[in-house]
Amino acid sequence: RAEVDLVFTVNIRGSAQARRAIIDADLYVAPSADGGLDLSVRGGEVNLEGFDYDINNVPDFAEGWFRDRVRRLAEGFMEDALADFVIPALFDPSALDQSLAILGATLDLGLRVQAADVTPAGLAVGLSAQAVAPDVVRPGGAVPTTPGEGTHGGAHADVGARDGLIGRLLHAAWAGGVLDLMVGPGGVAELPAGVGFGLFRGALGEAAEGLDRDAEMVLRTRPLLPPVVRVGPGDHPLTVDMGDLLLDIEVEGRVLATVSMHLEVGVALDVVQADTGIELVPDLTVTVWTDTAAAPVAPVDEAALEQRVATFANLLPGLIAGQTFAVGADALPIPVGLADARVEAEDAAWLHVRADLVAP
Repeated sequence: RAEVDLVFTVNIRGSAQARRAIIDADLYVAPSADGGLDLSVRGGEVNLEGFDYDINNVPDFAEGWFRDRVRRLAEGFMEDALADFVIPALFDPSALDQSLAILGATLDLGLRVQAADVTPAGLAVGLSAQAVAPDVVRPGGAVPTTPGEGTHGGAHADVGARDGLIGRLLHAAWAGGVLDLMVGPGGVAELPAGVGFGLFRGALGEAAEGLDRDAEMVLRTRPLLPPVVRVGPGDHPLTVDMGDLLLDIEVEGRVLATVSMHLEVGVALDVVQADTGIELVPDLTVTVWTDTAAAPVAPVDEAALEQRVATFANLLPGLIAGQTFAVGADALPIPVGLADARVEAEDAAWLHVRADLVAP
């Protein structure tokens, strides 16, 4: 009797191909912890159609067994890869932050991804907005974030805030003392010597007696409360109420008279496509109410004085609104363009700045 050890070496080689891979999976888009956007795939199922595995050195009856297992193995590899497929921070949070210069002061505008939804029309992204003044000079001037809501269908960017993104900016401007304007030497606008005083001299009456005609005059506005912003229907859907606003008329260091004002400003916003994003351009209507507030240093012509102040007050909203700001397009790490940029008011409370995302 002989015992023989036989060792067989079988070299199995082959090549696989498939006509197409059908992937059935859920695409999830969610805000990331840092305010960006995470994109991931869950529950992926892969079906390789027209799969063929050409195997060498295997009997014909075994080819079918190998082919089925190799196909299931390949489909499993693809499903595992899909489960690990995550793109973090699709939007760059740091690129969404911006510093705005308004009347020589700085306001920080922070945008964060609030919600995202994948629809048949594309990716809809909702952003929340927060505007803060780095130096708060008024107690109680904090400006909380209010999330935006993306309700417009299609692939778009949506910047929304309750009672208006503009309201957030104005609140921050008030908290930072930006709206405490001074017109005169060193202020936001210069008045030639004697010109400003000359415009008000007649209305100031006895309070202006004894003052040189070329005396320098300073107009100071002091808003005691932040502006209130409302959204409603009409050609100017945004209404800004600036009440409890005092204007001091100061000549040679003395306040000759103080007039209280209430401004109601209707705002329409056009969105202009710029090279780096979208820019808001305002169109305003202004209604002013005035009343001589504190007792002046001497009798004045109150009606004439209030009329002069109202004429000046009509210019204030335009002076503030002349500061345009842009929403940058460089927050996306992929080439993207913005089209049909627009401002839309909804539900008597929400103001949205929207733009469709399109391929460049």
